[in-house]
Amino acid sequence: MDRSQKSAKIPSPVKYYLSFNGSRGVWTYFDGEAKELDELKFVPMATKSSIVGWSEDNKARIYSNFVESTSEPLTVKAGRNVLATGLYPDIKNDVAAAGGKFAANIFAMAHIGDEVVPVNVQLTGSALAKWSDFVKVHGRKIFQYEIVAAKGDKQKNGAVSYFVPNFAQKDADTDMSALADSFLDNQLKPYFEQKVENE
Repeated sequence: MDRSQKSAKIPSPVKYYLSFNGSRGVWTYFDGEAKELDELKFVPMATKSSIVGWSEDNKARIYSNFVESTSEPLTVKAGRNVLATGLYPDIKNDVAAAGGKFAANIFAMAHIGDEVVPVNVQLTGSALAKWSDFVKVHGRKIFQYEIVAAKGDKQKNGAVSYFVPNFAQKDADTDMSALADSFLDNQLKPYFEQKVENE
C-alpha cells in the first residue's frame, strides 16, 4: 500500500444551488453575490430527497444525506449537531420544529448565463408540490427532455400572496444531452456512491 492508494472524498460536482423565490417568482442562486433568473432551463440527470433549512437554535444551516425515497433513513444535522435520525414520516415533526423542510434535489445541467453547468435545483413547499404534479404526469420522461421553469400563477394563502413555478418540457439539444449523460456517469454517480451528506 502507498499514498497513491489512499481514497479521497469526492467533492460536490455541483457549481450552483438554485431555489425558487415565491415572493418574486424568480430563481435565485449565489455566485459571489445573490443572483436571479426569470427563467431556468435544465436537463435533469438525477433526483434525490433531503432536508434543508436553518436552525435558529444552532445558528447553522440544516442539511441531511440524500435519499431515493422516504423509506430510506435520514440523518439531519445543523452544523455538526445531529437534530434527528430515522425515516422521514417518523421524524418530520421534529424536523419541522427545528426549522427543516423536506426538499427535492434535481441534479441537472443548466443554462446559467453563457455557460452550461451542473446545478442542484432545490425545491420545497409549493414549488415542490408543482414539481411533484409535473412528475406525476410525465414520469421518467423528464430525463429525456429539457425542462423550462418560469414564474407561474399567483397563489394566495390567507393574506399572503406568492408565485409558484411553471414547468414545461421541450426537446433537449443533442450536445447538452450528451454532456448530461457524461457528467452523470463520470462525476455525479461516483459522488452519490460515497453516500456523502448534503453539502
